[in-house]
Amino acid sequence: MRYLAHKRNDTDGKEELLIDHLNQTAEMAAEFAKSFGYEKIAYEMGKLHDIGKYSEKFQRRINGENITVNHSTAGAITACKHKLVMTAFCISGHHGGLPDFGSSCDMPDSGTFLGKVNDKSIENYSAWETEQPDFEKQIVPEVLKTDEFKNAFLIHMLFSCLVDSDFICTERFMLDDTVSRGGYDDIPVLLERLNAYTAKWGTPTKELNILRSEIQKQCIAAKDSDENLLSLTVPTGGGKTISSLAFALNYAVQDKHKRKRVIYVIPYTSIIEQNAAVFKDALGAENVVEHHSNVTFDPKKTSSETVQRQQLACENWDAPVIVTTAVQFFESLFSNKPSKSRKLHNISDSVIIFDEAQMLPIQYLVPCVKVIKVWIEINL
Repeated sequence: MRYLAHKRNDTDGKEELLIDHLNQTAEMAAEFAKSFGYEKIAYEMGKLHDIGKYSEKFQRRINGENITVNHSTAGAITACKHKLVMTAFCISGHHGGLPDFGSSCDMPDSGTFLGKVNDKSIENYSAWETEQPDFEKQIVPEVLKTDEFKNAFLIHMLFSCLVDSDFICTERFMLDDTVSRGGYDDIPVLLERLNAYTAKWGTPTKELNILRSEIQKQCIAAKDSDENLLSLTVPTGGGKTISSLAFALNYAVQDKHKRKRVIYVIPYTSIIEQNAAVFKDALGAENVVEHHSNVTFDPKKTSSETVQRQQLACENWDAPVIVTTAVQFFESLFSNKPSKSRKLHNISDSVIIFDEAQMLPIQYLVPCVKVIKVWIEINL
């Protein structure tokens, strides 16, 4: 029997084999998780996430029958059998969102993790073993941390790898790989552009410009620092926008650091727009993506490949320079929703600049600082 993952029933009827979707998702998820060293576990997630589609009932559904089938729980149940807790959590929520843990008394319709994995009504999906006969031999045991907060954050990171790879692989099949993702200049090219941009200023002669130049030189010199958390205190007018960008790009190209993007986290949309305008002028507008409430994409201009690419980059932050708000950034780190979580794995491979860090809301300071600390520890 040919087991299908997707079928374009509304257009040309093209079919995608389920084993192909599982393999492609696994490989992409593993690539996403390399930056924080969990590629083998992410690969397992990809291989298991849709095995519920091996049920006879789901195959009827994908061929046009108007029936409802729960296909996202089967992989979580199988992961639990193999003591793959993080994998099970991520798979159980890869459509509706990461669930609460719950209790052993929870029913399947409770929406909790234990309620889902204890569901006895899941359709028979045992056919998956015929297409992945060696899975058990390849299992990589999961080692949980003693710190529960760190475990929770790791689950969020792995969840990001799974849902983003699942979405992109599905998108590629359904749209014949015609979506305009990627295509940005890399960090070394952006550094060259910034150097050319600042070189036009020449040798400063006025006192304020001399001070700005000195600040920039000190920021660039910090590129070799082995510290993972640095601070920059500069008064208004001191040129910290360009100086911090110079630090970030020079730091990111170092062999011992190697980062793929720079993320600016800024408290106010008015400041974001000012800073983004400077970045676009220096690096090229096509390389800078703004993601905040003031950004709208004109439907009349979405035919532009650049606009399409930037609109898509707001989904998973795969662009080299992201300018966003503190609200958007921290909500993404704590959200259980697939749509908000997709970008997390790209945050892991970034230099993050918190502009006006003192403006973080006091009532949220403890969790915000804690998640920054855990992010640093995981990405060492």
